[in-house]
Amino acid sequence: MIDLLFQKDELQVLGKLLRKERESGCYTGQEIARKIGLSKQIISDIETGSKNVSYEKVKIYADFFDIKLKNSKTSKFKKEFWENIKYLIYADYDSFTLYAKKIVCNTNDYINTCDAPLFYLLQMIYAIIQKEDNKMMESFNVIEEYFIDLFDSKELFMYYIYLGNYYADKSDWEKALFYYEETREKCAGVQEELKGMLYYGLGYIYWKLGNPINSLIIHKKAKNLFDSTNNYIRSLYTGCHIGMNLTHLYRYEDAEKLYDEILKSSQLIHNKKVMDAVRLNMVENYFYKGDYLKAIELSNKCLEEGLYLMEMNDILMWSYHKLGNYEECIQALKRMKEIYKGQDEYYRLMICTMQAILSDDSTKIIQYLKLLYTFTETDKFYIVQDFILDLLIENLSKQKRYREAMDYSRLQMDLLRRKMSESRKS
Repeated sequence: MIDLLFQKDELQVLGKLLRKERESGCYTGQEIARKIGLSKQIISDIETGSKNVSYEKVKIYADFFDIKLKNSKTSKFKKEFWENIKYLIYADYDSFTLYAKKIVCNTNDYINTCDAPLFYLLQMIYAIIQKEDNKMMESFNVIEEYFIDLFDSKELFMYYIYLGNYYADKSDWEKALFYYEETREKCAGVQEELKGMLYYGLGYIYWKLGNPINSLIIHKKAKNLFDSTNNYIRSLYTGCHIGMNLTHLYRYEDAEKLYDEILKSSQLIHNKKVMDAVRLNMVENYFYKGDYLKAIELSNKCLEEGLYLMEMNDILMWSYHKLGNYEECIQALKRMKEIYKGQDEYYRLMICTMQAILSDDSTKIIQYLKLLYTFTETDKFYIVQDFILDLLIENLSKQKRYREAMDYSRLQMDLLRRKMSESRKS
């Protein structure tokens, strides 16, 4: 019988593959049965993964669609798959991409075998990393239609996590949160090294949804899990996110201390990607702390290395403005205009606001600051809102629009109360 050669899950995969090919060819069960000389009941038994079918009959059906009867004894794919998924767990995307590219370029070796479910999962993850939407949706649709119920908890974990990442890349934070919560609910029993990935992503999503308290708590969980599994790179990246949370909770000194520790650790292991990430966060922390000279010094160092061109020029522009160095402020603004490609509404509004300030166009200053406030209110980044409210109140007062200035002052006081409350909780 067929079960002597194939395990139960492999029989189910074979059945799903055959049903997929039959439906793709627009055949009914009865039509296929007539074509290959088997009964309709045998076709049904094969497609549902029954073990009470002979190998010869399964082979007749498989041969019709050129499906290879390769089982786990002859396939090393599952073992290789998990060996290479570890690259993702430890944030080595280059090594994973190299492996995945080789596999997806040899589609026919996998799609008509028992390796098909894992192949489509790998192809989907690779497509998400490469931002190939069509290939991603193709893999997603096949998995949802045929293979989702065949995934074990670890496979299901990777499936939901990367669907969450896909929607996070699209800035669809609610949908990203849905898939991460699905991961937490349905894959609770996975090992610690995988759970770290869950909390890392979940913390980032809460951050983007404007909830720094939840983000901080969850990122701390992620860091503890990464530390316990010696996942140093992920731990350092998570530390960067914890620092961002601290900055947005006005805990500048705590953030600065943490960033210094991360920078030293990343230098010890010669990881430039982490060093670059932490320097961006340090610049922002210096700026919001009001240490504009340090923000300028580090921003210029980053610009010399070609890092974060838009972000660094934005910080430079406002830092020089705060210090009254309008010549350097104008230069930073010019660089931002040259870099800007229309991809980010926030930076467009920042450019327009500074242009209005430098040309002393009071009407446009208020107009763009109000737009910026509304934009940041949607993102709920309180520290940025606080900065914009300062500018709004200052410019409304200059125009003697005191009633409006008072209204925004009340908003700022409410914001400060919420922020202090969250900071104490953290």
